[in-house]
Amino acid sequence: MSEPEPPRRNPKPRRRVPRRGVLGAVGALVVAVAVTLVATGFASAHGRSAAAAPTLGFSPDPRSGASGAQQTGEAFLAAWQRGDLHAAANLTDAPAAAGAALAAYQRDLHLSGLTTQPNTTGSAGWLTFSIEAQVGSPASPWSYTSGLAAYQGTVQGQSRWFVKWSPSIEFTSLKAGEHLALGTTKPTVSEVDDASGRAITSVNAPSLANLVHTIEQNATPSGGRAGTTVEIEKADGTVAGQVATVARPTAAAAVRTTIDLSVQAAAQKAADRAPNSSVAVVKPSTGAILAIANNPPGGPDTAMVGKLAPGSTFKVVSSATLLDQNLVTSLSQPVPCPKVLEADGLALHNSEQEAAPGNDFLQDFAQSCNNAFSSFYNKLTTSDISATARKYFGFDEPWDIGLNQPTTYAHVPYAAEDSAAEEMVGQDKITASPLAMASVAATVADGRFRQPILIPGTTQITADRMPADDLSNLRTLMHSVITQGTLAGVVTPSADTYGKTGTAEVGASNNSWTIAYRGDYAVCALAVDGGYGASVAGPEANSVLRTVEP
Repeated sequence: MSEPEPPRRNPKPRRRVPRRGVLGAVGALVVAVAVTLVATGFASAHGRSAAAAPTLGFSPDPRSGASGAQQTGEAFLAAWQRGDLHAAANLTDAPAAAGAALAAYQRDLHLSGLTTQPNTTGSAGWLTFSIEAQVGSPASPWSYTSGLAAYQGTVQGQSRWFVKWSPSIEFTSLKAGEHLALGTTKPTVSEVDDASGRAITSVNAPSLANLVHTIEQNATPSGGRAGTTVEIEKADGTVAGQVATVARPTAAAAVRTTIDLSVQAAAQKAADRAPNSSVAVVKPSTGAILAIANNPPGGPDTAMVGKLAPGSTFKVVSSATLLDQNLVTSLSQPVPCPKVLEADGLALHNSEQEAAPGNDFLQDFAQSCNNAFSSFYNKLTTSDISATARKYFGFDEPWDIGLNQPTTYAHVPYAAEDSAAEEMVGQDKITASPLAMASVAATVADGRFRQPILIPGTTQITADRMPADDLSNLRTLMHSVITQGTLAGVVTPSADTYGKTGTAEVGASNNSWTIAYRGDYAVCALAVDGGYGASVAGPEANSVLRTVEP
């Protein structure tokens, strides 16, 4: 619909002096009369019949005593209030634009009621007014003030009054191309609980303070009621700003997590054994995150979202790759571990400068002899390693643990410049968090990857189940670390305890890693700058397991 030609302003409108006392006495009647004028085209001041009057604009009643601007503004507000948007739009100098905007106001705010109260016009035909709109569902009142300007012009050769249309009539800060819309605020969370319903606080779980805040902001709680806001939206739907809260959210039930405060206390105690330590504990049978602890508690949440080279703890994934590719067909297969290996243009040394030319594969894994693993660099590719990590362990997949924030917690690159020799020992550009590496241990424990989750019921991505023979071999390898390898004498031995250490080289220092599982508990401990895996992270992991699964 095209806009009609804008009315022409009369250059010198004749001034009428209103009679005193009439507006106050018949204020309510004036609005009713003014509305009637729109429908009948009343124009007695010019001596014309109703049929000849223009359909646009407004002809004030000279007997009213109120100014033309006052009567025109009141007629517009009366039509808007009763929902006659066509009549209201025709009182403006841009009927199509006004009609579309008024209809959008009604539709987008879910308007169920509107009350307007005009003030007295000031200079230059400016009329301020108050609005109480019933918006949303269920309806909530929204009260505010706005203003409009009215002027006298000419249409079809006849003098008429018009409301000068502007989006700001609907709301003062509204601009062309913008409209009002409803927004929502989520129900507030009364508290965040552990799996048994105990409230998680900064006292009983200092490492979880930031995580609790994130849950309060991002989790979807049950119960309660969302709040309602009024927003200004641009034409593309983006929000330009929030202008009012018309209904506040009500408190929802507590959000229950998978955290076990008893396990959390054990993890925090273990992390507190050494500076810059982090501990994550996962339940293998479900993927439930039982504990996330950091030292210091108020520092970065390295346990959950840290991105560090996992070192030789990654050899669990490397071994799965070798077994899957049939490059290792027996754990007794001889795999020499030279002191120095030339591979991918690098001269690679073992972490303790050792050499084991007579080792079989099980001994290489138990003793964590790096060059035995790196020696396969020319028989597989980084793509093979990455594919195994994704296929069986969920690497490079976005996990939503229940915070509505899908995140990649472990990454294995496979570009042409990446080194297979270095990736086989968890170095190069591989990154993982303790949570991700605890999940690696949990995958071997349960037999399949179960994505870690923090909020019960969260959808978990899946991965392939490892072949039974490969799984059996991985368990044998991880148990050998406890009985005859780097964790012998460090982790309390038992028939169902499995683990792997990692010493990740970072510049001139080493990060200490250990993953382990016993029963339905999988743990990863990391001590940044902690040295060898067995020296710091090993005792931390053992501390957790001895507490939760003696």
